[in-house]
Amino acid sequence: MPETYELLKEWRRILDDYSKRLDKPKIMIIEGMEEIEDIIHYYGTIHEKIAEIPMNFQFYKVTPTSTGVDIQEIIDAWLKKMPMGKFPNYVISSHDFPRVASRLGSILASSLQMIILLLPGIPICYYGDELGMENVIISPEEMKDSFALRTKPSNSRDPMRTPMQWNPGKNAGFTDCDKPWLPININYGIQNVEVEMEDVFSFLGNFKRLVKLRREPSMLLGTFEYALVDVDIFSFTRSIVGAKCYLIIVNMNRKAVSVNLAAKLPSLPETARLILTNPCYYEKLLSNRNELSDYNESSSSSDTRNSIHPAENRISIALNNLKLESYQATDESTDINDTAQLVLFIRGVDENFEITEELACMRSLKGTTKGCDIFREFQEGLLTLKVPITNVCNITTDGAPNMTGKKSGFLGLFNQNYPGHNVVFLHCVIHQDTLCKSALNMKPVLDTVVKLVNTIRSRGLTHRQFRDFLQSVQSEYSDVLYYTKVR
Repeated sequence: MPETYELLKEWRRILDDYSKRLDKPKIMIIEGMEEIEDIIHYYGTIHEKIAEIPMNFQFYKVTPTSTGVDIQEIIDAWLKKMPMGKFPNYVISSHDFPRVASRLGSILASSLQMIILLLPGIPICYYGDELGMENVIISPEEMKDSFALRTKPSNSRDPMRTPMQWNPGKNAGFTDCDKPWLPININYGIQNVEVEMEDVFSFLGNFKRLVKLRREPSMLLGTFEYALVDVDIFSFTRSIVGAKCYLIIVNMNRKAVSVNLAAKLPSLPETARLILTNPCYYEKLLSNRNELSDYNESSSSSDTRNSIHPAENRISIALNNLKLESYQATDESTDINDTAQLVLFIRGVDENFEITEELACMRSLKGTTKGCDIFREFQEGLLTLKVPITNVCNITTDGAPNMTGKKSGFLGLFNQNYPGHNVVFLHCVIHQDTLCKSALNMKPVLDTVVKLVNTIRSRGLTHRQFRDFLQSVQSEYSDVLYYTKVR
């Protein structure tokens, strides 16, 4: 609206007046969810400046399936329309939009953070993104967002506005009050400033290295050029004559890829030194974590070349690793002391329908085995594994009442605590009998089974032929099971 521009121009004059009187420059930042063509106008013109930073929300368009080409188009959409002499900016999270780690997962979120911090321009980081903070699932009773209260809970912006996680203490160190305005993420004990400051390979440690890297001459004054951009890879260079040049590579695929950069980009040197990578991969990349710990003193690093052939320079570091659809399975058994054990398995199916399974952790239920006990240990298990609840998409149980009860069972408590989290609850195939007993009328089935068993056991010849048949087909069983002979 024309009136909006006139008002902003008036504010600009006020800011400029303050700048002159205080001899300190003042900047204007504008947040508007509009089309690029409209937002760009907030820069003003060569003759009449309005805002230094009209916020660029184009990175909100990134999804877990975005490609390297998509990232280039998002960046170019702003750069090609931006007036000469202005600075671009990049936003990946805000108080009105889900946190990037919740939208895209921690791996891709860290990769996007690397991109915006090393692109030319101004990165705008929402508080907590430097830690990898995620949205918090908030019940309707705890909701404060007036817009959501007037419309519907799914519109709530509270999940991305929860307290900053400073330390593992009370209320994550945010406040001394008994109860903060909004609930704190249950993972605050392991994801907070104090803990991540101690780990140079944490999200915060990586963020600090990226900020330090921004001070390099090539980042401050150097050119920006796209390198290799395709479906899998997004990469660009920052360089200036007389200083170190940098190649930034992000794998947008959900699995590791290998690329011959020397063949595709002949101008690149034969070898390169790794300065940093996605924090999720330091331990996989280095057998000795100390190899990168002295970056604050120098740019010592690990050679990224795999010697497939002397003339080839292959990069095979997966910055956005294979992402499996996780199936969280919970089951109960007891140990030799009759202590119930809650065992958490992570199961997944990749795009080739290959199934993987890992024993994630085991929790002891030393007292009762009620739904609340199982749910408590389930939450503690996820915290120990550093697995956000948003990664859980399926839960498989054994069908027991303490697992499936709608009010006090595990599934009921899960739905009560995470009402907005769409999880598919499955029944474990190992416990088919429990599912059949609770869901089916078994009489028609049993009548047929009884007739078949009686036919098999009615004559010795028939019984021998049936056993020979089972042996010929290499059956797991050698005879009719659960047969009781009645005289």
